[in-house]
Amino acid sequence: MVLTPDKPTTKLPPSTHEFADIIHRLEAGGSMLPDTPENLMQIIGIYKAYAVPMDFYWRDLLYIAEQVFLDPFPFFKYFISDEYLQRENHYAGDNADLRIWRGVGTAHPELLAFMEKGETTKMPKLLHHLLHDRVNMEFAEACMRAMLWHRQMYAPVNQFDAYLDSDEYRANADRAIKAYFRAIRRC
Repeated sequence: MVLTPDKPTTKLPPSTHEFADIIHRLEAGGSMLPDTPENLMQIIGIYKAYAVPMDFYWRDLLYIAEQVFLDPFPFFKYFISDEYLQRENHYAGDNADLRIWRGVGTAHPELLAFMEKGETTKMPKLLHHLLHDRVNMEFAEACMRAMLWHRQMYAPVNQFDAYLDSDEYRANADRAIKAYFRAIRRC
């Protein structure tokens, strides 16, 4: 037999905390912000503020990985080619397999407009870069480094780390690096 405890006879007085309405809403299973059209637009604005740069960062990381990673003098690694800006993504556009974002599958139009004009005026890419009037591509590179720093965090689920430490990976990487430098010598 299970005994249920008696209900307490004393009641807590209503909270006088400055954020009492938020605390009560959260305790009742609600959201941090009240469900209003203004708050919804702010949340969408936050998503968009992250979505546009993140759309660029995955393109930049792919460009660095495929075109610049083994380049011993990557002078132009921050000058992503139009090929990568026009590459379809997996979350937007008519050909997307996930289709979680409305809009085009290529680079976001606002991103392209900013890359062309920046915050100053229209000028050659090199001048935008030298004047730091550009998308912060160093952040994408920092993300790439962070991925390597967080190795073995998710073992045994993360099987990629085990592969990176294997003799098979070393042999494949060594073969790829030698082939790369052979191709450079031929040019």
